Amino acid sequence: MTMLNPRVDIEKALHGLSVLSLDKEEREIYEARLKWLRDEDATLKRAIEKKLHEIAKKQLKRGVSPEIIAEDTGLTLYDKKSFQVSPQNHFTASLQ
Repeated sequence: MTMLNPRVDIEKALHGLSVLSLDKEEREIYEARLKWLRDEDATLKRAIEKKLHEIAKKQLKRGVSPEIIAEDTGLTLYDKKSFQVSPQNHFTASLQ
């Protein structure tokens, strides 16, 4: 169950109203900035996931169990059989 926070809800509504009141040029600037922020967020998430996979592969090579790796990295196992080190391994795991 999601807890409602009236203060946050009001702040979101006020922000939405302020965006709606922007003229065309201001809205384009706002939307471009918002797109840039979302792109940066996605880039950072991909970089973090890539690093976690690198760490997981190193741990597998050292003999650490896939379950412990998943627990330590926050990666989830899709298929435990493919959670192995092999020359063509692409490490079947993903951020939750």
